[in-house]
Amino acid sequence: LMPIRSAIYFVAPSSADANLPSLWRRVTNPSAGGVWMEELIEGVESMQVMVALADGADGQASRYVNPTAVTRWEDVVGVQVALL
Repeated sequence: LMPIRSAIYFVAPSSADANLPSLWRRVTNPSAGGVWMEELIEGVESMQVMVALADGADGQASRYVNPTAVTRWEDVVGVQVALL
């Protein structure tokens, strides 16, 4: 069996100033001792994610949609992340 490592990115208050938002990462890595969180960038107020879908036989991205609109994840060929 192979351990699974995952990372979740989110916006939350900064550890230095609760009034300042920051981009955080939560990492789960069983082989390295469990779960930890780290603050990556202060001043990030928002994070939007769009996914690129390949609708044609050529496998090229033809449009970007909100991840909640994806019905066939095998059609996803890219991700666009925007930070504000």
